[in-house]
Amino acid sequence: MASTSEEGIDIQLIQSISTDIQRIIQVTPQKAKEVAEHLYDLKLRRLDHLAYVKETDLGDLLSPFEARQLLEVWKGGEGSSGGQDKENRRPRVIVEGTTDDDKDKFRINWQDIYAINKDIKKKMIQGKKLKRREKKQIIGRIVQQVRDQVPNASRDVFDKVAQQLHDKHSITFQSELAKGRVVKKTLSFKMKTKFDNDRRPIRRTTTEQQAPSIKAAYGCLRWRVVDLPAGETEETLEEKRIALENYFESHRQNAWDWTYINGEMDQLFGQQRAEINRQAEEILKAQKALRRNKNKGNQNQQQVPPGQQAQVVVTTTSDLRDRWPFLFVPSGMLMHFTKLTDINLEEKFETFMDSKLEKIVDFLLATNSDKKKKSVKKNMDRAIEELGQDSTVPVFAAAMLLLIQRFKENKKALWLMVDEHVEESEISAHVELPRTPCLIIQGTTIP
Repeated sequence: MASTSEEGIDIQLIQSISTDIQRIIQVTPQKAKEVAEHLYDLKLRRLDHLAYVKETDLGDLLSPFEARQLLEVWKGGEGSSGGQDKENRRPRVIVEGTTDDDKDKFRINWQDIYAINKDIKKKMIQGKKLKRREKKQIIGRIVQQVRDQVPNASRDVFDKVAQQLHDKHSITFQSELAKGRVVKKTLSFKMKTKFDNDRRPIRRTTTEQQAPSIKAAYGCLRWRVVDLPAGETEETLEEKRIALENYFESHRQNAWDWTYINGEMDQLFGQQRAEINRQAEEILKAQKALRRNKNKGNQNQQQVPPGQQAQVVVTTTSDLRDRWPFLFVPSGMLMHFTKLTDINLEEKFETFMDSKLEKIVDFLLATNSDKKKKSVKKNMDRAIEELGQDSTVPVFAAAMLLLIQRFKENKKALWLMVDEHVEESEISAHVELPRTPCLIIQGTTIP
């Protein structure tokens, strides 16, 4: 068999034959290329000679049924779709170096259009209007036909396609064709647009991939991480994760080396995001698949039984805490948030406490007129005397209490008071934890 790397080999011809084989029968690209090279070895040098290929020429490269199906299309036969119009009984091979004459010869394969579904065929024959989804399906099918027959076609070929639509089904496409004028609502314009868009590869920047425009990623600059850190693999990063988990278990909190912890957490940020986002990513994939099926008009497909549907893997907070314990330590959580959003939450909070907090408290004290306001101010002033003027804790506590009063919130839904000597592991035994997030404060009162 001739190698495609030898001098004098027409690589474009072999590629064209290989591509056409894959379009007609379901074979792998390697098998299609093997058949194409075999035909080239038999001195096939022109695409129109495909019509003269015999089953014996293919040897045992294909099954008898694949060979017959392929040859019937190349000879311009009826193929598997049944009887076709005479204008469509010709090989639909990919042509290199398309000329204007080739564009003029393009004919819509109506049997292919009618095969989309019975409703479309019936409506077109009866001159009825089509739904938007049905028009979209027809546009996609016609664009594919143009690519198969005239791959190097320019946009103007669709003006001739529009004329064919008008000649065959003028009533159905009367409003869309707009008497031949190309405006944004016409089928001609939409076919040209799809033809162009399909040729443009979707290239997303790193920023677009890391910060997708979805609700789950709102406000995040690094919702997902595209590339692994330099010099790292999935295996080495998992080893680092396990080492960090063991470090958490084997060292006391006051002996933690935060230089080491922050360095490792920074390297493992992508793995943390992947596990946190796993459920959201799977839901996104399922939604995309559903939209694709809907756009293709697969309403008649059998529904998958509930037991056989793909299950979304749920990652619980407990799972994350077991695998990433430092994510649930304030310093680790702040570092992760900073890397996720490029916002230093601690600095922002300190700036707010210095510049805005007292103004908010003064405003709330001036606007609240009930007796509880006086109690809050009295406790705040007493706490300031005890802790000193530089302490922001009394003012912050007062702001929380005043905001609760202002918006008539339930304090028990925001925080729970526990004994100051209760250990973290014993909290659930002393109080009933709510389903929603809340603050757990050790002590009997808030300043």
